[in-house]
Amino acid sequence: MLDIGSSRLTIDYGGATTLSRIESYLKAGQIFSSAAHAGFAVADIDAGRALTLSLRPAGDANGDGKVDFADLLTLAQHYGKSGADWGEGDFNYDGKVNFGDLLALAQNYGRSLATSAVAAARPSRRM
Repeated sequence: MLDIGSSRLTIDYGGATTLSRIESYLKAGQIFSSAAHAGFAVADIDAGRALTLSLRPAGDANGDGKVDFADLLTLAQHYGKSGADWGEGDFNYDGKVNFGDLLALAQNYGRSLATSAVAAARPSRRM
């Protein structure tokens, strides 16, 4: 298990470590944050060599640190989609945008991460 706290995590990967494997660790709770009721969205994928996980409130599809109407609109536009990612509204990493994701968004609607947790996010950790 890996507690990232309020940091970002950059993972250099290749070979057997794939994006889907990282997402399975997130879904299983093996990569988590004890700092906030939030999730990690995969961002900044570098041509299959590195990816960065950034802390976001569950429901924050656009990465602005808050859960609001823009995120709800994104989820609504992708509702029912399979093969989705966080930025399309899949907040529980099951590859689908459905009621579970809408519930996560609704539970956090109007919430935001502290500015220091999102903007500062301490220096990235690399694995």
